Amino acid sequence: MVEVIGVGFGRTGTLSLKLALERVLGGPCYHMAEVISRSEQAVWSAALQGDRVDWLSVFDGWTATVDWPATAFHQEIADAFPDAVLLLSSRDPLSWWASADRTIFSTLRDRRDDDSEKRFLNDLFARNGVDPNDREGSIDAFVRHNEHIRASYSDRLIDWTVGDGWQPLCNKLGVALPAEPFPHANSTAQFPDTVANASRGVVPRNAPPPPLVDNDDRTSTRPPGH
Repeated sequence: MVEVIGVGFGRTGTLSLKLALERVLGGPCYHMAEVISRSEQAVWSAALQGDRVDWLSVFDGWTATVDWPATAFHQEIADAFPDAVLLLSSRDPLSWWASADRTIFSTLRDRRDDDSEKRFLNDLFARNGVDPNDREGSIDAFVRHNEHIRASYSDRLIDWTVGDGWQPLCNKLGVALPAEPFPHANSTAQFPDTVANASRGVVPRNAPPPPLVDNDDRTSTRPPGH
């Protein structure tokens, strides 16, 4: 059962958070690296197309989730797991854009327009108002998203930045403070290796992931509400 739902954009320390949450919760945390490693793009593509998604099945066996693609569906996932804590990872908006632009967005711009993964990611980011080709619009979307989360989920929220380390997580989750330093993973310099390793099935983890599930068991072609 999901205990923590990450609602911050990618490039806000999400891979570090994945490792940290796995350490304190003792279970696996979902992240875009897992989507790449497990070839789970199909279920998220179905969700983007308006298919009904069984979120309980998607996250069966996962203890937490951070990063895209889940951030793009944070409201639906928060509704599916009403007892889960929401974790907003954030940073200075200009710093966020600079990091995302040098990593995720520059990689996408280098791809052909007919690349299926490029289309998937662009559609995913668009749900949060982000356009890799629009600096000002994306920074504004980042700010508006964070303001919306803070206003909508204050009673369930951990508001966190990388410099905060363990303390806010452990306080809200009621778990012991680990003795080791907070993990730091997937810097700008490390990003290419992170993606390449995930493509080979190698993902940084502090807990083993659950078994793969057939996508047909998790989506329906009926639109939500029909």
